[in-house]
Amino acid sequence: MVHAKVKELFSIDYRSLAVFRIALALLIIFDLINRARELTAHYTDFGILPRAALIDRFSHPLWISIHLISGDFFAQATLFFIAGIFALALLFGFHTRLATIVSWFLLISLNSRNPLVLQGGDILFRVIVFWAIFLPLGYKYSVDSLIKKNKIKERTFFSFGAVGMLVQVASLYIFSALLKTGKEWFPDGTAVYYTLSIDQFATPLGKFLLNFPDLLFYLTYFVFFFELIGPIFLFFPLFFGQFRTIMTFAFILLQVGMGLSLYLGHFPWVAVIAMIVFLPTWFWDSSSPLLRKIFNSLSLNKLNKLKVILSL
Repeated sequence: MVHAKVKELFSIDYRSLAVFRIALALLIIFDLINRARELTAHYTDFGILPRAALIDRFSHPLWISIHLISGDFFAQATLFFIAGIFALALLFGFHTRLATIVSWFLLISLNSRNPLVLQGGDILFRVIVFWAIFLPLGYKYSVDSLIKKNKIKERTFFSFGAVGMLVQVASLYIFSALLKTGKEWFPDGTAVYYTLSIDQFATPLGKFLLNFPDLLFYLTYFVFFFELIGPIFLFFPLFFGQFRTIMTFAFILLQVGMGLSLYLGHFPWVAVIAMIVFLPTWFWDSSSPLLRKIFNSLSLNKLNKLKVILSL
């Protein structure tokens, strides 16, 4: 009985893995497009960090980067294109495992090429793509599942990869809270106010929230204790499905709020995608009738519009 409960707590629903795969692939594509806008400046020998300077001043013996094979624009553009092809393969679930491995390798290679333009979101990004290698991302809603005609007896997946992914994401928040050691977090409760006071980070919404210092005081306490205690409730054994669903969306809303209030790059959105793996079977079973109703309604509306067009 204990083993069954532990397995339930550390398993991932195959539908969650499929949605996670799609979101992860879209994020990789978005990241490539965003970085390609400054391809010459950031990834060629004609930019801010030529390969010679990187190797001489900033490289690490454990960093691996195939992007160092050439400092030419065409070579870098080719590697970006190849990364995009494998990201599309991951998006549609075609040779999913291979697409995930290659996408991870090209991601760490790209990050190692210019560490000066990285931030915390890139570290989390690399880590979740790494753990994704050990997950059956192509078992549902994929080309692979259509070709292989997967017959899954169980609705959830349990392995060291699933445990690693779940623990990794939960650890993000626990250690984030443990590192909040300044008095601004506790007992002063002024950390959020000070953070939003930094013009280069605060968005228009963030600057607007400065008009409510009392709210920001309680929000500081909430963020600190929620990050510290919240992950525990992701593995709460009683009313497991309901508790995990509520906590998963609570963490998603936390990241969305951060992303709307602060310019943090893609970090909040990486964190949001990482939380998808926590969506339990209870959530999908409960929402399936509603999702089918919405899908059927949209399909009916499209059909009616088509009939109107054809009648003109």
